Amino acid sequence: MNSSIKRKSIRGLILVLVIIAIAAKSFTARAQGKKTTYYGYGISLSLPQQAVSSNIQQINGLKVNFTGCNLGGMIANSYGKLKANIGMYYSGSSVPYEMDMIRGSISGNIYLLRLNKAKVKNHLFEPYFTTSISQQVTKFYGNYLSNDPGASNANGQPYLGKVNSTRINAGVGIELQLENDYEKFIHLFAEVTYGVPISSSSATLALSQTKVTNAMTFNLGVNFGVVKSSRAKR
Repeated sequence: MNSSIKRKSIRGLILVLVIIAIAAKSFTARAQGKKTTYYGYGISLSLPQQAVSSNIQQINGLKVNFTGCNLGGMIANSYGKLKANIGMYYSGSSVPYEMDMIRGSISGNIYLLRLNKAKVKNHLFEPYFTTSISQQVTKFYGNYLSNDPGASNANGQPYLGKVNSTRINAGVGIELQLENDYEKFIHLFAEVTYGVPISSSSATLALSQTKVTNAMTFNLGVNFGVVKSSRAKR
């Protein structure tokens, strides 16, 4: 039953991303004047926050704050954006047992002020809705397991194992669109997302009952690249 729900959740999110892409293309086709496509890259400071659920007493209920950086590529038009990201994050000094995380994601954005408009009007501030599917690997370090320690991290805590998880995420954000012409664009953005896990696994027996839950992420960054325009078909 759980596997069926997870498969349906993944299919549902993929459907949402496809709808965003089709809707953005449809809106562009209806628009008059020039068709504008954005190709570029993004970099952002990322502050994920998440909780750990585990049968291991020392980390059960532990709230973990991470700090890291995302890099990605994107394609967009005047109505929406598709983006692929990968990021690396490290737990803060307040966390008693260190954790590292790597996360990759594919996301889709829709600009809320541009919906249901035949002619696009650019705004200095553009709020948007975002949804994504992500895969992350969380590595655990510490001295709370009785097994022989493996390789240590930079601070000497032994590596214990890793937990893989897939999640669906949704959130809101806002862009400050500094440049949208002269064949280039620069967009500053801030966004917050909340993620729900749909699967979790670990090859380490001691961590097999350990999951990452309640994942909230704040991103602050910049998208930049080139703008290509063509005459829209009527």
